[in-house]
Amino acid sequence: MLAFKLPQKAPELPTVGKFRGLVTGEAEGPNEDNQIVFEVLQAAEVKARKEAALVRDLVSRREIHIQQLQNLWGRDYVEGSDAEKALKKLATEILREDDAVMKLIHTVWPKSDPLQKLSDGVNQT
Repeated sequence: MLAFKLPQKAPELPTVGKFRGLVTGEAEGPNEDNQIVFEVLQAAEVKARKEAALVRDLVSRREIHIQQLQNLWGRDYVEGSDAEKALKKLATEILREDDAVMKLIHTVWPKSDPLQKLSDGVNQT
C-alpha cells in the first residue's frame, strides 16, 4: 500500500454529467460539435470518477490493514517488549526503508516515538 502514496483521507467522488447542457436545452437544438465536446468531457469525468473510486477503495483497504495491525500488535504497548521488537524486525525486513518502518510503528502505536524506536537497535549499521 505504501507504493501507492495514498492520501490520508479518501477523496470525494467527482460528479459525472456536469456538461450535459452542451447538448440539451439549447434553443437551436442539438449541435454536433457540442455533442463531440460533451462526449470528450464526459469521458474525462468518468475516468476521473473511476480513479477516485479506486483511490477510495485502496484507502479503505489500508485502514482495514491498519486496524488489523493495531488489533494484533497495538493492544498493550510496552516499550522494549517482545511484541515491539518482533514488529520492528518484521517491518524492517519487509519494508526496508526507515521512513516506512517509522510510519508503520507510529500507526500501530500512535503514542510511541518512532524515531526513538528505530534508533534502539533494529536499523543500526
